[in-house]
Amino acid sequence: MDNASQVVDLLDEVHHLRFTAERDVLNAWKTYNVSERTRQLLSEAGRVIYAEAISFDGSEGSKTHFPKSLATLAVECLAQAFQGGSVPDALTCQQQRDFGGMLDVDLPILQLLEVDNELFWKRVARTKIRRFGDFLELERDKHFHWKPIGIELKVAEAISGEDPTYWFEGCLEDILIKSAPFVKKLIVAHLQHSKTVELAEGYEGYKLYNVPSELSHHGSLKVLRHLQNLTSLSLTFGPEDRCKQYQRRFFQCSLEDMENLAEALGKLQFLEHFKISKSRLSPEKLKVLLNQLALKQLKVLEFPYCNLSDDTGIHLGKYISKCPPCLHTVNLSGNFLSGKEIENFGYGIYVYEGILDRLDISYNPVGEAGILTLGGAVKKSKHLRELNVSVCDIGEQGALRVAQLLGFHRPLEVLLMDCVPLGKTGGKKLIQVLKENWFVQEVHCKSCGLKESQEERVKKILRRNNKFIRSQRISSTCGASEPTNAESEPQ
Repeated sequence: MDNASQVVDLLDEVHHLRFTAERDVLNAWKTYNVSERTRQLLSEAGRVIYAEAISFDGSEGSKTHFPKSLATLAVECLAQAFQGGSVPDALTCQQQRDFGGMLDVDLPILQLLEVDNELFWKRVARTKIRRFGDFLELERDKHFHWKPIGIELKVAEAISGEDPTYWFEGCLEDILIKSAPFVKKLIVAHLQHSKTVELAEGYEGYKLYNVPSELSHHGSLKVLRHLQNLTSLSLTFGPEDRCKQYQRRFFQCSLEDMENLAEALGKLQFLEHFKISKSRLSPEKLKVLLNQLALKQLKVLEFPYCNLSDDTGIHLGKYISKCPPCLHTVNLSGNFLSGKEIENFGYGIYVYEGILDRLDISYNPVGEAGILTLGGAVKKSKHLRELNVSVCDIGEQGALRVAQLLGFHRPLEVLLMDCVPLGKTGGKKLIQVLKENWFVQEVHCKSCGLKESQEERVKKILRRNNKFIRSQRISSTCGASEPTNAESEPQ
């Protein structure tokens, strides 16, 4: 045991060296290096070669007590003192990578626009993306360019964190102007209220908690006009965490906000996706937005959880009846759209010149009448490849109408109807129409009152359908002549 201790002491006493990982030196090191357990053997007491006293820059598992190299200290100093500009050209490739790993991701965006370092921007994305799963999805692409999304995240953070009072007086406008070439997709998770509300004379000493909507300003959203390369814009007015600070005033927005936003939208020539969520849009506010959006070549329109209720359906119907035919997705989930509003919206779908591929009206009290009018609007058309009516207050008769829609509307391939009571009649009808329709790919019907045997039957039919659809695609890609309806549908 004393000899073993002596061996350890000798290792501490010999000179330690650090090398770059050159091929020949690294191979020799692997040949003579020994494990920690082998080094404790008595037979090693007289050894004169200590390969473990050598380490390599960047080698994993290196157990040394050396101070950092001068080159590493220089890179650290450059990263800590960075005040903007590009990565120093004098750095080697490895040093540039080290620089990207040391640079602070919370530096102001204006200091980072000229930084071309993929590792750094990947770190920004990893830090700023809220859901880690979304980051992993991006990371799957080994050739993904991280700088644009990193700048988009930093710009969105600047908008959320800046007091609206100083949007034009501070540096926010300068940020948007200089970052405009990089920003194509902007997701603002939370818009702050303006903290200055003028009180009536005699009430200056009071604090106003429930600010009325006409005074709930969010700064001038005209500032977004500088992002002229935007293709996707998503704005959230309510708080990020639904479980905290859930008070009505945090979801309010003023008509002036919508007018300013509409003016900014007029400058965004490439906009294809527009979304507002967690807000309270009155018919007047919605009309202001839709009048401007009708002039855009939108492909996706979303208003989830925006308190849409009476008299909003007619504005949505007018919009879709006159908008360009490129719109293919509409999301109206989480609102208060009744059967009457769906009827007005359905008329717009009926006269729409394009093809509405996806419609989400989940979490809306549409009722049986709403389902009937929607079915009539899309009958004998190419609309609605995907429909979501989950948690809609439609009752068993409404659920039966949804099941019947699968039977007569051929384009419908994906149906989401969770928490909709099918009942005994609706369950049998659903299985019947699925057996006859070979083109339905997905049906989600959790908590719909189906028996376990019925749920298994639905899954079995869907597996049959997907197998049939895959065979059709393989046949078409192999150059086979496209079958007719009579040939393609098994009897």
